[in-house]
Amino acid sequence: MMKKVLLIAIVLTLISACKSKQDATNTLEEMQSSEEINLPDMHTSQTSLDYQGAYYGLLPCADCMGIQLKLTINNDSTYTTESIYLGKSNEIFTKEGKYNWDKFGREIICRIDNQIVARYKVEENRIVQFGQQGKIDGDTEARYNLYKNPKAIWNKLWFATSIKGKKIEQSGVIPNLTFLPNGRVYGSGGCNQLQANYSLNENQSIKISTVSSTKRACGDITHYDFELSEAMMQAKSYEVVESQLYLKDSSQEIIAIFKAQTID
Repeated sequence: MMKKVLLIAIVLTLISACKSKQDATNTLEEMQSSEEINLPDMHTSQTSLDYQGAYYGLLPCADCMGIQLKLTINNDSTYTTESIYLGKSNEIFTKEGKYNWDKFGREIICRIDNQIVARYKVEENRIVQFGQQGKIDGDTEARYNLYKNPKAIWNKLWFATSIKGKKIEQSGVIPNLTFLPNGRVYGSGGCNQLQANYSLNENQSIKISTVSSTKRACGDITHYDFELSEAMMQAKSYEVVESQLYLKDSSQEIIAIFKAQTID
């Protein structure tokens, strides 16, 4: 009888010891797992990206047709902006200041005389300007992107000089197009607003989908809404030479010519 009692006691002791060891192992594994989860992300924009250099974009403007902007970020925590207020002035406005990174290493904060003038989220070959209330969402965000190595057709206000063989007078509301990097193109034929989707492929080919427009009554306004819409849908390829854009049809005939103000 005593032997059975002793044997049971030994078995219970062994089971208890194993359970304690397993609990300790589980606790160690949980601590290690927790440490792995809580490790700080060392791959920030500041440490991982080649962010220095020039970025280009076309920003919305309250009292002009758009702001052509070049932002140059330097290695010494300084930056330079060059801006043209399209439709208002041909002058290039230059500003210089200093920047610092936020505590997460994802945004740069630009200052002039110690006053914050802009914030940008830094991504691979792209930076996104923040609004005063923070990040800009939706389709509007695409209008606040600056690109390090943009395609020549992107983010410029292209003013038409010729459409379907017709010379365009450079006065009043000049027909224009803007190709955003998100695959949307916006513009005006001189009266109504136009928009469509587009895609770029190899060998500078382009495909523009069915163009939609506003339904404003144009009256006596000289405009090229129909001609520009037709040229957009007939375009099969494009070419950018210096500050000029050529849209060509399937026969490689030029069907529209545009010119943009650019900052090199």
